[in-house]
Amino acid sequence: MSNAGLYAEKNRLERELSDIRYENAKLQREVDQAVGTIDSLRQQLVNYENNVNNTLAVSESKMNNSIAKADTALGLQQQIEVLYPLYMNIEEADKRNRQLQQKIYYDFKDYRIIRKIMQGIMDNLDLSLVSEEIIYKAVEKEHLQAPDFWLTSAMLAVMAWKADNREIAERAIKNSLSLDIKNTCMFFMIFNLRMGREAAALNWMSVYEQQEIKGEDYKTILMMFSLVSKTVFENISTNIRVRLEAFVDRILKESMAKESFSDEGIINLIRERMIRTRTRQDFDCPALRKHTNAYEYLAETMSFAENNSNILDWICTIVNPKTNERNAYLKHYMDNLIASPNAVEKETYDEMKKNDYIVECHGNKADAEIRFAQEMHRMTQDINLIAEMVKTVHDNTEEEVNAQMRRNMFVILKDYEKRGYISYLNNYRARTNSRFSLTIQDYKTEADLRDFQSETRKIDSHYSAWLSNELSKVKDVASYIMFGAGVAVLIGSIFIKLIALGIGIMVLLGLIGGIMMLVNSGTRKRLTNTANRNCANAKEILRQVVTEYGNALNGIREYDNISESILDEFAKI
Repeated sequence: MSNAGLYAEKNRLERELSDIRYENAKLQREVDQAVGTIDSLRQQLVNYENNVNNTLAVSESKMNNSIAKADTALGLQQQIEVLYPLYMNIEEADKRNRQLQQKIYYDFKDYRIIRKIMQGIMDNLDLSLVSEEIIYKAVEKEHLQAPDFWLTSAMLAVMAWKADNREIAERAIKNSLSLDIKNTCMFFMIFNLRMGREAAALNWMSVYEQQEIKGEDYKTILMMFSLVSKTVFENISTNIRVRLEAFVDRILKESMAKESFSDEGIINLIRERMIRTRTRQDFDCPALRKHTNAYEYLAETMSFAENNSNILDWICTIVNPKTNERNAYLKHYMDNLIASPNAVEKETYDEMKKNDYIVECHGNKADAEIRFAQEMHRMTQDINLIAEMVKTVHDNTEEEVNAQMRRNMFVILKDYEKRGYISYLNNYRARTNSRFSLTIQDYKTEADLRDFQSETRKIDSHYSAWLSNELSKVKDVASYIMFGAGVAVLIGSIFIKLIALGIGIMVLLGLIGGIMMLVNSGTRKRLTNTANRNCANAKEILRQVVTEYGNALNGIREYDNISESILDEFAKI
């Protein structure tokens, strides 16, 4: 083919290549456009998917919130279903009590008048202050209105006695006794005491003594002892004091027998109550805490001794009630005696008490019934004097019970309280252990912290034994072997006529042996220094431990000295 033909063919091929490149470029643009479109569609799909997911998440959250609200509403509805009947029980009890209050106000007004009149008489103890008109209303009219009230008959007897009308007085007293023998006896006993008629008061007390004593008589027994302990009358005669003491002592012994209490049981009960008042006592003894197990033991012992301060404060508070509390006690008793419901009122007041329990039990009638039954059982059962007194004396404060009442109970139990305290005292004083685990580094022993010298000798023995044991492990045998080997090499070299080499090896082996002996010597010196240093350190720590132990014992003794003041307080009662 000629050059022209070749040139034409070349141009043709270039044109075809150009066309092919053009087509390729066109295809590339179309592909890129398609890819862009696909990417756009993919992004739209991703965005759509995200929107769908977000929408679903929001919907799920709303549904969960709705479900949670529904659950809350359901739970609230269930609570309402439970609480509503309780609420209605409270409302019903409160409403019923308001009705009963109205009944008390209107139906029992005659009893209320009688009580007010008698309260005025007892507060003034001057019958001349009561006008003839009031006497007429009290004796004639009110007696006709309230013939079933023991206090009405008691007041009639007082008025008849004032008018020197023995027949009416005896008839009124007889009627009062038939209506409520215990309240009548206590009323006339205190009335006659306050009028200075002790012989008559003793007669009324004799009648009361013949009655069966129950839980409801608890405060009466304490009131009697308040008379003995000069709560009200400083000049009460020896005769009536002896009678009252004998009666209270008899009730005390009978209560002990019925409650299966021995002297030891009462003492233990009181001691346990005293133990309850102690608190954790920490003290600054770091060496004692770190190196021994004595710290907790001493802390507990110190808490017992430190508690003497609490016990002393408690006794002083009990035996020295405020004057207003002393003077108010008997008046409170008389006020309660006069205000106590009579047989007609009792059913109403019992219902009110039961309704009060329903309110206190948040509408739970079953719990209220149990509490009411327990209260009624307590009132009608044998008097539980010992347990009640110990509980009131030790578990209550002046804000919770009458201060004079607590004092009276404490004085009744004085001998037991003193013996209980002495038992408490002896209990912690018996904690005389002086041997405790002692750990100082590697030194462990049972140490007597009261014998410093003996313990230091034990430390010397320990570290002496330790040093001997460690030194026995440091041996010079290897050095001697090296020396022996050097000599043997020298001898051998003579026979093989390599004396110079033998001397060199011998010197080397001798040098190694010498170095080993020097190392061992240094080790022995280091061990000796370590033993001496540890021994001295252990003795110093032991000295700190013993010193802190002594300081702790001194602190315990200081607190223990308070016991003398406590025993003095018992002696004053």
